[in-house]
Amino acid sequence: MLTAIYTRLSKNRSGLSDSCSLQEREARAYAKWRGWPVGLVLTEDDVSASKYSTKPRPEYERLVGAILADEVQVILVTEMSRLYRQVDELLPLIRMAEHTALRRIETTDEVSFDLSTPEGSHATIAAVNNASLESARISKRQKRKKSADAVAGKWNGGRRWYGYEEGCRAIKEDEAAILREIGRRYVEGERATDIAASLNERGIPTSQGK
Repeated sequence: MLTAIYTRLSKNRSGLSDSCSLQEREARAYAKWRGWPVGLVLTEDDVSASKYSTKPRPEYERLVGAILADEVQVILVTEMSRLYRQVDELLPLIRMAEHTALRRIETTDEVSFDLSTPEGSHATIAAVNNASLESARISKRQKRKKSADAVAGKWNGGRRWYGYEEGCRAIKEDEAAILREIGRRYVEGERATDIAASLNERGIPTSQGK
């Protein structure tokens, strides 16, 4: 069975995660055990498959191209959610299986979704629906937590606030002094653009070093 391994990690903010390489290692070992030749390995690092994501999935598009060229019989993933979290994306794949060499999606925990039968297609749709539901639940939990943190005045992640240390809990005194200066100058009637220009001339950077 000609096999394409697909690995994906939704978020990799630090750039140091080895999740995709671990997924590939697990999938290669599984393919070897099954006696399937691996013809293609596709990796999407820091790319979400959620409906809330706007990032393109170029490696997934490569996978579609390989399927249409009859170069893939099995798509191998560690779990279905790596491949899909949206049924709308799955349905074209099921239709592709009707006129290409593609036969199944398989996970490394030995769950096989046979795309050549109505029962298999139904099971595949159910699995992606479950992944979509879990994605929506995770999103709601994250929004609730961020809302609660905001009410409590806590940092919600992202860029460090100017005037605070990393984590935005402790004051960064050298930057706090700049903020006090900005406030004083603005209250005294100086324009914001003039204040910013003078800070640039003095080489005072933003919290991101710009």
